[in-house]
Amino acid sequence: MSTTSNRGGSKNGTVVRMAKRQERSTGEKYTPYGEYHFRESIERARSPYSLRNGITALALMGLCTGIYFYSLNVVKQEDFSDVPMPPEPTSEEKAEFERGGKEEASSG
Repeated sequence: MSTTSNRGGSKNGTVVRMAKRQERSTGEKYTPYGEYHFRESIERARSPYSLRNGITALALMGLCTGIYFYSLNVVKQEDFSDVPMPPEPTSEEKAEFERGGKEEASSG
């Protein structure tokens, strides 16, 4: 089945026939390098940058690791002495709280 369409590229209104894509008999794509490999020309073009990219990746990983451990160290040193703590609840307040929790559990 051929498809016809007027693509708007022709000014005189001729019909443009689009070629049907030919599929291989096995249904695979034509790639001699496999599905997840670059072509040789792309690998050749990228090879001068591989060392520089590796160094940049290590530098970024080192920076992120340094920031992470610095943050952990700063938080560990904080004693939160400037934050006011509420007073310890009395035994009456604790008993009232426990009774209130049991009543809500039995009614719900």
